[in-house]
Amino acid sequence: YLQAVLPKCAAIPTNRQELALLLWQNAGKPEAVTASYADIANDQTDAQKAARWAVANGLIQGSNSKLNPKATASRAQVATILMRFMELYAK
Repeated sequence: YLQAVLPKCAAIPTNRQELALLLWQNAGKPEAVTASYADIANDQTDAQKAARWAVANGLIQGSNSKLNPKATASRAQVATILMRFMELYAK
C-alpha cells in the first residue's frame, strides 16, 4: 500500500510521525483535534496535525502519556496502522 500512496522516488516513512503524515495527506488532510499526549504539541505544523488526527482516529496509540512520534515504526506497527487506516477509509 505504501508504494501506491507514495509519490515517485519518495522515501518510505521511517517513524510513526512520518507514517501518520503520509496517511493524513492521503486522507485529504482532515481536521485534526487536540491529542492527549504530552509529546504532541498543539502547534499547527502538518506533522503535528497528522499525529493528532492519527491518534483521534485510533491509527496510532501511545503509552504512559506519550506517543513517541519520532520512534521507529516496526513492521508490525506499520501493518497494524495500515490495517486500521484501510478499515477507516475503505468504507
